[in-house]
Amino acid sequence: MKRHELYSSIKTKIYELITSEPQKKGLGNLLFNFFLMALIVANVITVILESIQWIYLYNVKFQIDSVGIK
Repeated sequence: MKRHELYSSIKTKIYELITSEPQKKGLGNLLFNFFLMALIVANVITVILESIQWIYLYNVKFQIDSVGIK
């Protein structure tokens, strides 16, 4: 299988997972929906935690230290 065909195949499968009807119950569809819900919840929690000043400042300090900026 050529790279372009593989890319097209993956792209088609992802499109089918995203646009599939709710009546279709497959393991791939279930896992994909669970992953999307977990990602959305994680992002909401992150935004809430970033609104707390001391957590935000600790995270900024951690990011600066991990990059090595002094």
